[in-house]
Amino acid sequence: MLALAHGIKGLFYEHYYSIRNMEFSGSYYMVDGIAIDKSASGYPATVTEYKLEQNYPNPFNPTTQIKYSIKERQLVQLKIYDVLGRELFTLEDNYKEPGNYETEFDASSLANGVYIYRLSAGDFVDERKWLW
Repeated sequence: MLALAHGIKGLFYEHYYSIRNMEFSGSYYMVDGIAIDKSASGYPATVTEYKLEQNYPNPFNPTTQIKYSIKERQLVQLKIYDVLGRELFTLEDNYKEPGNYETEFDASSLANGVYIYRLSAGDFVDERKWLW
């Protein structure tokens, strides 16, 4: 007999499961930490494209959210630049599994103005402007 324990964790509806395999003798063993990413609709979330969304809110004071999607395991870099192209911050610089991600950025150390954020993942590169 199999028993299933269920818990929900995270903003993107990531579900964690523990499975108990019960033997007729009464002994059992557990398999923990099985994660299944699900969309808000309850169906498995499948990312079919790379995507960088406009930050929200824009303009903002002092923090903003940046959402993006990765369709394959890739080295992901998310960087902030000024309008002259100088790199100011690196928000992400690591390998990510396919999925939807959200990063919060605190710009309280920056002067008001126009900035650019750029997402690079494999051959995909996209950038957006935001006001601070």
